Amino acid sequence: MSRARIVITAVAFLIGPVAHSDAQLPVEHKLAPAISAQVWQVSELIGQKIYTMQLQEIGKIRDLMMSPDGKIVYAAVSFEGFTKSGEKLYAVPMEAIYISWKDNKVETARVDVTEEMVKQRTDFVKGQLPLFADSGFVVHQRSDTAKR
Repeated sequence: MSRARIVITAVAFLIGPVAHSDAQLPVEHKLAPAISAQVWQVSELIGQKIYTMQLQEIGKIRDLMMSPDGKIVYAAVSFEGFTKSGEKLYAVPMEAIYISWKDNKVETARVDVTEEMVKQRTDFVKGQLPLFADSGFVVHQRSDTAKR
């Protein structure tokens, strides 16, 4: 069965609030944690462009890795904007990805990283999947949750 035919809906639990203030954004552009008390379709995130918090395009979500119990463990993200290679993937925890929603659809996915931070993280190639997310991508504790 092809990936396009498989519809996976992920339910995640509230882990904590968003660290970045989004008060300056209109209501329909609020940031929400990728892990929240909401339901979303995985197909909306796979292939989504990744931006810095300053909206510089730096890569893509190439895949989402799921544990045997059905929980999303991490996003396999390429940072070709920093590494100049789409082949290198990084195990970014879902709590490090900030989602901007508009009209109940993903508008942007952001990660609070710099080029130097990415270069310090361990990368992997497709087929050599790490078992765990790289917690080095989580740089802030979330302080409030935004609504969709």
